[in-house]
Amino acid sequence: MQTRLKSWLIGTGIAAAVAPALVLALLALFRSPQPEAPQPEYQPRPAVPDAPPAPLVAGRAELPGKPAPPAQDSPEAFQLPPGHVFGAHVMLGEFRVVAINRYWADTGAHVLTLEQAVDRQLCTITETGHRESVVAEVKGNVPVLVLTGDLLFGGRQDRLVAHSMLLPPGTTILPVFCAETTRWTSAEGDFSGTFRRGPQVDLNVKAAVYQMGTQDAVWHAIEQVTAGMLAPDPERTGAYRHALDTKAAGKIEAMLAPARQIACVFTVGFAVYRDNKLVAADIFDSTDLLERVSEKLLRSYAMTAVFGSVANWAIEKPLHTPSPTRPPQPPRPDYKTPNDYAPPPSPLGTVKEDGTRRFECRRAVDTVPVHIGIFRK
Repeated sequence: MQTRLKSWLIGTGIAAAVAPALVLALLALFRSPQPEAPQPEYQPRPAVPDAPPAPLVAGRAELPGKPAPPAQDSPEAFQLPPGHVFGAHVMLGEFRVVAINRYWADTGAHVLTLEQAVDRQLCTITETGHRESVVAEVKGNVPVLVLTGDLLFGGRQDRLVAHSMLLPPGTTILPVFCAETTRWTSAEGDFSGTFRRGPQVDLNVKAAVYQMGTQDAVWHAIEQVTAGMLAPDPERTGAYRHALDTKAAGKIEAMLAPARQIACVFTVGFAVYRDNKLVAADIFDSTDLLERVSEKLLRSYAMTAVFGSVANWAIEKPLHTPSPTRPPQPPRPDYKTPNDYAPPPSPLGTVKEDGTRRFECRRAVDTVPVHIGIFRK
């Protein structure tokens, strides 16, 4: 009896052990053969290069999305500084604003902007008694950068900066243009010896500065813009500031939201195109400085887009024609000046072979420009 039981247990164990193998063998017989997939070879991850990517177009800068035509037939091409390339872009009306990037650019400009200096009471700007100049007093030991087209509100007349300057600590006579026509001599004018900082003028007024460099051309440009923007002028002062208080302010704000997105950590400037042709560009020596001035630059581009054109002041009538309804102007009183003054250049900058007019603001000779202002010829 024990022998039979032992034999039964042994047989049962063998069957239990063999049954799964038999089942797998039967399944393998009915299964269609599948070829074995080849194993991919190991590919090591490429190392990150130490050097930045090569410029998009060596030596010349072309509008993004456009093929590079021959140099002699490329009105939309202009010379960027070495190592600078185009980045993202945005359409503001009929204008295309393109970021200008520089890999491994300096992150700090070691200067104050006009807005920073005035708000921190480190720079005061007062009258000299001359229409063509104001006095800038910089406190501390950090220079202050003012840009072509920066508005100064107050004084005996609003002014705009004639060309970019790096104001050193101490007293500097700053060349300016008048940004209104009658308040100086108005019997009811609101006079103040100190100026407040304002935004940038639009590219139409900058065109008058770059291409003509005369007060009459600037006044004419201001009249064109304020009339085109339907700016109110109840006191008939002819001030550019009235163009900032129009119903178009909402359109300008709407344009700024997408425009702010084109700047990245490498952005050092902007270029403005219309019909694939350069209108203007602003380039700085550091990403930090661009970040601090980008808002007022983009706002001036947006205002230009709302107005809708950039006049060629070298062709259009540059002379200012007073309104026949404007009252006769009494003689302007004389004032003592604390120092000699430098009249604005006429016109601004030098003409380059690529068909642009440029002005470079430097700390010293043979140094990298703090700001490069570029305008079409």
